[in-house]
Amino acid sequence: MKHRATRPSNAALWAAIVVVWLSWGTTYLGIRWAVETIPPWLMAGTRFAIAGVLLYAWARWWRGVPRPTGAQWRAAFAIGCLMLVGGNGLLVWAERTVPSGLAALVIGASPFYFAVLDWGVFRGPRPGRLVTLGLVVGLAGLAVLVGPDLGTRGVRTAGLVALLVANFGWVFGSLYSRQADTPPSPVLATAMQMLGGSVALLAVSGLLGEWRGLTLAQVSPRSAWSVGWLIVVGSWLGWSAYTVTLRHAPTALASTYAFVNPVVAVVVGWALGGETVGPRMLVASAIVIAGVILVTFGSRRKPQSVEG
Repeated sequence: MKHRATRPSNAALWAAIVVVWLSWGTTYLGIRWAVETIPPWLMAGTRFAIAGVLLYAWARWWRGVPRPTGAQWRAAFAIGCLMLVGGNGLLVWAERTVPSGLAALVIGASPFYFAVLDWGVFRGPRPGRLVTLGLVVGLAGLAVLVGPDLGTRGVRTAGLVALLVANFGWVFGSLYSRQADTPPSPVLATAMQMLGGSVALLAVSGLLGEWRGLTLAQVSPRSAWSVGWLIVVGSWLGWSAYTVTLRHAPTALASTYAFVNPVVAVVVGWALGGETVGPRMLVASAIVIAGVILVTFGSRRKPQSVEG
């Protein structure tokens, strides 16, 4: 049986949404810097293992949250594998060849996945005309964004394909988490999902031989600081806020991070990462954002407050 958490106040829910908007927009550049000297799957697994252990300890022994059940652990492992291995892990791997701003814009297609999977798999509302129009507009924006880069040296096709698959894993895991048996405490649920996902990420890293020959001396200070940023801002703040948003906000509102994060990521990548923002990326960004906005508002059957 799924346990329901107490609904947060309107202000608290909006604060969680804003945290997701801003915090996750900065993680794309953080990931790019982290994988400069740390193998991608090992970096992701280590990041979520450290974040999960500390967050779990804080929830259980500092806040006194009850021990989770076996069923809740199984659900957390499934969610962690979908969202962290199939979602974040592939994103990290793809960012070896895909610039952080471009990766964020491709991931910005996730509301399209939300609309289709929520209706086709999780028995949500059927996409209406406005949603369908948004899907077409958004896919056109992605075509403008990635089409000329397919097969080029700078952006490899494999990286772009990995990002599209990552979208599916992340969104499916997000939607599944809304009906799975999870602890009422969003902090504990977040920690368990990180721990489950980190086990799978480290297993993949081991199978790929990423650990062989790696020493701490090979890790640059920038990569190490980036991992710390990803743990604190991306995992503790961002993921916990996302868990709250998924539980209590309408699906359309919960997915709005997808069109805010790319804007933040492009600005951060330009300001700190030396990434180029050309006319095509700006045009494609505007088209993708327009499509996502159409999907977001079209997914609402009637006007809703943030409490849904």
